[in-house]
Amino acid sequence: MHPPEIRARARRLHLSGASIADVARSVGLSYRTVWHWCRDRPEPVVHVTALRCFRCREGVDNPTDQPAYAYLLGLYLGDGHLVTSARVPVLRITCSNAWPGLIEACDSVMRAVLATKVQRIPKIGCVSVESSGKALDLLDIRWRMNLPWSLSVARRDAVAALDRHVGPKF
Repeated sequence: MHPPEIRARARRLHLSGASIADVARSVGLSYRTVWHWCRDRPEPVVHVTALRCFRCREGVDNPTDQPAYAYLLGLYLGDGHLVTSARVPVLRITCSNAWPGLIEACDSVMRAVLATKVQRIPKIGCVSVESSGKALDLLDIRWRMNLPWSLSVARRDAVAALDRHVGPKF
């Protein structure tokens, strides 16, 4: 994926009268990519999730440190999972003992982004860094664990607030 500035520059050049081939040479991209941006789909597609996500909306005062959030998301996608069998949902990321800096960084970004509590569980050859979250708490949404595997947002005002941030259930 190319930076939005390059796409905007390519579109400006094309709208000013340059051919697709000239624009492609100017920005150093393939003809087909520039054609796609300028002719096939001149406006970028905004995914539905991006429209609903409280972190992704334009004009929202976002308290989250975006680089820390992106780093934590990468750790989660690579070596993490959510545990919902506890009273509170827990984010668990497993880090190798061979990378102590990674363990420190994981702990740090968990605290910066969403954790009310971070703990390190030593295992053979690795450490499980775990945090209990405050994502719904940050949004001031009341919730509870109604079953060990099921989080519940049941009050009308809390459901309405959650719907504003992630969209209604269908």
